[in-house]
Amino acid sequence: MKVSILISAYNEETYIEECIKSCEEQSYSNLEIIVYNDGSTDKTAEILKGFSEQNRITLIDSNINNGKIFGFNKLVEKSTGDFVHLVGADDILSRCCISCCVDSLLDNDILYHGLKVVNKTKDKELFTLINKSFAKKTFDEYLVRFDSIASGSIFFSKAAVEKIFPIPIDVPYEDIWISYNIKKLKFKVGCIERPLYFYRQNENNIWGGISNTSLKIKKFRASRDVVFIDSIKNDKVILNSECRKTLVESYLYYLKVISVINNKYQILFKDIKFATKFNFIIRTGLIGKVLIFLYIQMYKIKN
Repeated sequence: MKVSILISAYNEETYIEECIKSCEEQSYSNLEIIVYNDGSTDKTAEILKGFSEQNRITLIDSNINNGKIFGFNKLVEKSTGDFVHLVGADDILSRCCISCCVDSLLDNDILYHGLKVVNKTKDKELFTLINKSFAKKTFDEYLVRFDSIASGSIFFSKAAVEKIFPIPIDVPYEDIWISYNIKKLKFKVGCIERPLYFYRQNENNIWGGISNTSLKIKKFRASRDVVFIDSIKNDKVILNSECRKTLVESYLYYLKVISVINNKYQILFKDIKFATKFNFIIRTGLIGKVLIFLYIQMYKIKN
């Protein structure tokens, strides 16, 4: 079985070579490595051309920065494998990653594995990320918190890829779109409960790094969730179920509260259940807490 490893890269001159080498050094040999250069302005294009000239990768080169989602869509179009694994251009696969996925596939359409979250020099492990419950959740259970899995942890069958891709360009990030459609389309999903991927945290991460919990980043993440959830609230599979519609509307409401609060008084609700009890993370004094409480009450009245 042939596996396509797909990498979308933008200004990753520091890390792209290490990323590609980790793909080349897989213990599983029937691979194709396809890389999309997303209009990089540093030396990324030059490095990729070197790999391409040695026939070590298939390169899709663009002079325009179209975004990572556009890049993954182009990569999927170009891929010829029976299975697909997406890889971040600054991340690293463990040597046995692909072979473990192939060996563990059984009758699943999709597998996902754990991630080791590391610092940018990869000399410090921050934590291990494995969303074990995702595989067993129903679509309705998933909608309670949109508790997604990282795209770099997913091993897709070609049949699954063809139904999930292309991703709409206006979707703010790929992880939540992929996870949403895995549950919506009822694919058979398996979980490998071990980390097979080094997820590097650095200043180029679109989220500012998964380990970044600053209030500025929390607000940014919430605002992007609003964009996605607003885009799927009229999905037929949502509209055809009052339960699902209520969940989506509730989650969207609380995300909007977060996204409109000004920079001086920012909060992040952990989830709907706790939000309704006003159990939230606040970094302000007593006056700030009172103002936030009053702000939310005013927002509810207006909406």
